[in-house]
Amino acid sequence: MSFPTEIQDITPTWLTAALHDHGVLRDPEISSIETQLIGAESGFLSRVARVTVEYTRPQNDAPSTMVVKLPPPPDPDQDEADDLHPFAREISFYREVAPTAPLRLPQIYGIPEVADSSALIMEDLNGCRMGDQVKGLHTEQVKLAARSIARLHAQYWNNAALDALKWMPFGNHIEVNFSTRWPDFIGYYGGDLPPAAVQIGERLCEAVPKLFERIDARPRTIVHQDLRADNLAFFDDEAGREDIVIFDWQIAVRSMGAFDVARLLGGSELPEERQGHQLEILQAWHRALIDEGITNYSEAEAVHDFRLGTLAALCYPVHFFGDPPSPETRTARLFRAIASRLFHSAAEIDAISSLD
Repeated sequence: MSFPTEIQDITPTWLTAALHDHGVLRDPEISSIETQLIGAESGFLSRVARVTVEYTRPQNDAPSTMVVKLPPPPDPDQDEADDLHPFAREISFYREVAPTAPLRLPQIYGIPEVADSSALIMEDLNGCRMGDQVKGLHTEQVKLAARSIARLHAQYWNNAALDALKWMPFGNHIEVNFSTRWPDFIGYYGGDLPPAAVQIGERLCEAVPKLFERIDARPRTIVHQDLRADNLAFFDDEAGREDIVIFDWQIAVRSMGAFDVARLLGGSELPEERQGHQLEILQAWHRALIDEGITNYSEAEAVHDFRLGTLAALCYPVHFFGDPPSPETRTARLFRAIASRLFHSAAEIDAISSLD
């Protein structure tokens, strides 16, 4: 089957064939579609369209809307994204990890046999309460996400099954240009940061290699790496309890699980709720690991790894700093929120002490 390379290439015929191949459709065909580009400002690793469909005849369990995800258009300025192979990585995740993952993920309606193929069809989460990193998350939402990701962390914790996931790297090389980009980054965002946070950044300019050597020596598991509000959707389960869907697995790696907690908490929790309570989130994650059978990982180790992960998370806003976006855009507000929250978080927990 050929795959669309542009949103406008998505057709009723192609969608019908893909959904039949995946067993989502039995007899009906799709007679018409309407596409809407979503998340235009949220990233550069994919393009996402919501597709509303009409069928030739009814099928009670056939979705009325779905999401089609395509790679971004070729861009010589984004060679780095190509090096990460994010689209192929996510397809491999949904093919090899998702079927047994102990957490709620989007349902997959169509997935290529070959990871390098260029379309993924999945459940539309529009009925959920979508996270928004600019607005931030409340503490209970962050705890919910931390407990949820802990179940996947526990499943793969130092597990030999990681060896089979050769398509999933051990890192995304976010640290490689920290020292060269730091001067421009701090020149732009420095006014948002407390002196202690600036000092952490200055020290990392020399200490980044040491940081990632220490992370490489910690227990490994599957790490989302982009666990933040924009990649979370909340819903109420049958008992009326809030539950969560975690999506966008394009940069997942085999690394230290506490990084996910650090990036989630530091980047997405509302600062007024985070201050003085960061270890409560970490403890919720650690207890969830213990509940899932991880017995050789103490809370003290978790705190140490959380501090390492918080330092590593600082590399993301510095790594991706370039020409500042127009200040009135969501992208500008997002970048500023990420940078400010992460660096304040690192200062609050004295994250740099993990390198002493």
